[in-house]
Amino acid sequence: MNRPFFQGHRLGEGLENRPHLIVVPNSIVEQWKDEIKTWLRHEYDLFIYNGGRVSHAEFFSEKAAFANSRMTYGYQKIILASHGAIAVDS
Repeated sequence: MNRPFFQGHRLGEGLENRPHLIVVPNSIVEQWKDEIKTWLRHEYDLFIYNGGRVSHAEFFSEKAAFANSRMTYGYQKIILASHGAIAVDS
């Protein structure tokens, strides 16, 4: 299968080992969540980021789900955030 967005690399080969961040309007966060779960199934872990100082600290703490992801590689983690969540952090 040719996947031009991976520029000919096999999944996991030659790609940055970093999580994906998808930022969408707040009104469609749930829709994106459903679509990601439908199309990617169990190949990725999905995390919803709500923003704010407390939420930021909790989200990235060692005890949080993000740090304890069942996925081995960073690129298998998807962070879904709304524009508002990102704006609160900036």
